[in-house]
Amino acid sequence: MTQDIVEILAALFGVAGVWLTIRENIWCWPVGLVNVSAYLYIFARQGFAANAALQAMYFVLLLYGWYHWLYGGPRKSALLVIRLTRRQGVPLFLVGVFSAVALGWWRGAQETAAPLAHWDAATTVFSVVATWMSARKVLEVWYVWIVVDFVYVGMFISAGLLPTAANYAVYLLMAVLGLNAWRASMLDAAGPESADLSNQ
Repeated sequence: MTQDIVEILAALFGVAGVWLTIRENIWCWPVGLVNVSAYLYIFARQGFAANAALQAMYFVLLLYGWYHWLYGGPRKSALLVIRLTRRQGVPLFLVGVFSAVALGWWRGAQETAAPLAHWDAATTVFSVVATWMSARKVLEVWYVWIVVDFVYVGMFISAGLLPTAANYAVYLLMAVLGLNAWRASMLDAAGPESADLSNQ
């Protein structure tokens, strides 16, 4: 199988995984595993150790999300959409910002660092944060993806990668759809008064 075919499959499985996530379909996780496995293969083959390691991290998070969606609810029941509490959100945001700054500084210090190293670091870190939030089925994950995908679109346009920018524009639109779908799901499942509950 050529690398071009693997890249096409990775992109297709990526879109399919997001669509299944919007639908709260448990198959989003195995589909996501195919997606990150394809990129792990691509990056490892090209010698991009850091990017390959990131895909390996995603792989572990996807396994966690698969299990948690099945058994993370009360008494190990299926997980419902929840809201992020301030107690959870503030430290999560601060850890994300600190990690993004640290990674951006480290990448900026490398001779081969990309021109948009700090933006790349921020989107990478908050993509990991968003994957964890998806695993917990937190409604606000879609706000994170909206911001991350918006930044990615700008980055790729700036780099002249217009097809990739268009791909992330699709992800951006899907994130907006996901926000609306999960909000409706949360209200349908338990009513507006359940918005402050969280799965522990």
